[in-house]
Amino acid sequence: MVDLLCMGEPMLEFNQLPPDPDGRVLYLEGHGGDTSNAAIAAARQGARVGYITAIGKDAPGDSLMALWAREAVDTATVTRTDQALTGVYFVTHDERGHHFLYYRKDSPAALHEFRQVISVDGQAISAAATARHSLALGLASADDHARKRMLEDFQKYGLATAVVDFGPLLLLFTKRQTANYHFELAGDDRIGADQVKIVSYAQISGPAYMLVFQGHRAIHQPIQGRIYARVPDGLPLRIAIVESRQDGKTIFRDEAVVDYTPNAQGFVAPAAVTHKGFAGDQLMVEDQFSYTAFRKFGADAEIKFDTQQ
Repeated sequence: MVDLLCMGEPMLEFNQLPPDPDGRVLYLEGHGGDTSNAAIAAARQGARVGYITAIGKDAPGDSLMALWAREAVDTATVTRTDQALTGVYFVTHDERGHHFLYYRKDSPAALHEFRQVISVDGQAISAAATARHSLALGLASADDHARKRMLEDFQKYGLATAVVDFGPLLLLFTKRQTANYHFELAGDDRIGADQVKIVSYAQISGPAYMLVFQGHRAIHQPIQGRIYARVPDGLPLRIAIVESRQDGKTIFRDEAVVDYTPNAQGFVAPAAVTHKGFAGDQLMVEDQFSYTAFRKFGADAEIKFDTQQ
């Protein structure tokens, strides 16, 4: 058990040094990320500190892991992936001050979605500290059994399949990952007042992104569906996903639709999710989620769960 659990995005830093006499500009390699720095500072004061993040299986990621090992920061809740690169940034200096240049658009720690049951019908069922601990374990675990336990917890309260992270579906279509899909134009439509172009997609390579629990088995399935892009700027307003599998004579199918909207922070965020599960032609389960406004939290902010919403 740790005394302090920090969460954020660490990056490899290159800080500009004073110019050499021959005019060369050199950079000093280091490590950045306010939350990582805070974790290290607390560990140096004797606290037992853990860190929640995701980094790439790359040289910058190796460097960060070595740093935390030296500084006695627990990395049990650090996830590593070969699907994205660890973030990197450069710091330059001139008469106007410091300037930062980031290369982190598709970094593993860019966005995570968490779900944890904290109240049912207005009655609290989990203390905030317990909920945060459970979220940390679920985020960090690369084990399907941990995710299944989260799913079973939701089903216990009548929220079948609610643990599925459909909200960040947009992140499956970053520039780095588009080669994993076949795309085709599939027509035009309207979403509210906006005209949209429909692009169908089918996964042809890469890891199977859809994780489905069927009995005692964890099945990773390829995906297909449609993207609804606003005309004329191409902003994605909706993504639909379909996955199907056969068990004996029965074909099981999951369908989900995620609606997106630009928010005050300047990025596209999920607004609503509808998920349906079928056995043959029979609808077995339907989940509908809506999101309240996304908020930014500073590194020193106390994140609280509002049980009234």
